[in-house]
Amino acid sequence: MVEYHPRTYWTQVAERIQARGARNIVAGDDTPFFRYQRARFLQELAQIDFQGKSVLEVGCGPGGNLEVIHATNPTRLVGCDISWKMIGLAAQNLQPILADVELVLTDGVTLPFKQKSMDIVYTVTVLQHNTDEDMLVGLMREICKVARDKVLLFEETSVKIKSGRSWVLRPVGYYQAIMEEREFKLTEVKYLNVFFSHLASVGISRLMGLRDRQEGEPLPALAVAGQRACLPLTRPLDRLFTKRIGLTKMSFEREDRR
Repeated sequence: MVEYHPRTYWTQVAERIQARGARNIVAGDDTPFFRYQRARFLQELAQIDFQGKSVLEVGCGPGGNLEVIHATNPTRLVGCDISWKMIGLAAQNLQPILADVELVLTDGVTLPFKQKSMDIVYTVTVLQHNTDEDMLVGLMREICKVARDKVLLFEETSVKIKSGRSWVLRPVGYYQAIMEEREFKLTEVKYLNVFFSHLASVGISRLMGLRDRQEGEPLPALAVAGQRACLPLTRPLDRLFTKRIGLTKMSFEREDRR
């Protein structure tokens, strides 16, 4: 098994995203399922008040989330990433608004910002790709140091720890324990409910022998068609049944806001 190095891995993903051509603002896979999941995520993002706030995205990828938040008029908007290639993609994608956005390369553990300098700090499926426990805890402590008021974690969670080569799914309580050590209280947990659609997309990939497909590569046309055909059937099930796993919104607030 090839050893997983976050900077190398995400630089390679960025190269595959760039090779897809056109304007790609979605990190990783661009498939019917992930577009559906992103739409669910954006519904939640739209409910957060970013106006007049200083905002930091840790793991900004090619900049799609920054573009959305920019439209809400934050006073400061910063994206950081471990991959220089992702930073480059974000700069290209955000060219029309680049004067209003700061893009910063990080080492994946430390954040080069002053203590309590950001009103809101958030991640979107970033921490789950920290397979090194020390690296994860270090980064979360940095997030807590930098955040003045709120931390929002949009991460895939599971009832118990499950891991693959480039990811680890952890329970909500795992993140909660680390955040509480740094005086951040968990105020909301919301599961975005895409379980059945995700199950169908994974099933299609396995049936087509795509287990070894690299993240960021285009999905074969037949698999795309399969996902599109399944979504009208699985979306109602996602709405009807809540599974306490999968993409999860975890909201934290600093207990001492002085």
